[in-house]
Amino acid sequence: AFQALDPSHNGYLSIEALGPFLKNVAGADEEDQQSYFHELDEDGSGAVSQNEFLVFMDKKSEAEKREVCMMIQRMVHDKYGCTWKKGDVIGLACDLKSTPPAIWLSVNGNYDAPNGRVFDLSTNDARHGLFAGLTGAAGKFHYNLGEEKFKYPPSSGYQAFSKFDNVLDSSLFHSEPFEP
Repeated sequence: AFQALDPSHNGYLSIEALGPFLKNVAGADEEDQQSYFHELDEDGSGAVSQNEFLVFMDKKSEAEKREVCMMIQRMVHDKYGCTWKKGDVIGLACDLKSTPPAIWLSVNGNYDAPNGRVFDLSTNDARHGLFAGLTGAAGKFHYNLGEEKFKYPPSSGYQAFSKFDNVLDSSLFHSEPFEP
């Protein structure tokens, strides 16, 4: 969630980056956005760090966390331009060895634009935990975390999500940056 709101990927959120989020999540007008922002900015630095955002999220119930993530997804829906239709296979590859680490997206095995590297992760993201998540307004989904053979497998060197006993075990990470 934090990464989607951090357009500069510098690990901090400005009031400009958080404003639309606060408006969508809390229905905050401009004055309320300032108030919420100062509440989130616990150290008074003028920016909300990833840790401050995580403290905010930890205070939410699981249902509230899901709703926040769905709101963020709706906010950034058009940012990447990736589209798909019924029957398409969406592939995600998490590249923890690139600098910075990144998430790659394919549609039916195609990593070409507008697919490809859809966003970068901070180097601390894995320490806070990575999890597979799926949101949608309607429809049926089938997800495969590696329990079955992939219809469109990523390039060699990647492990299926289901094979990770411990994401901090660096021996499980692939050895080269992802190249579609």
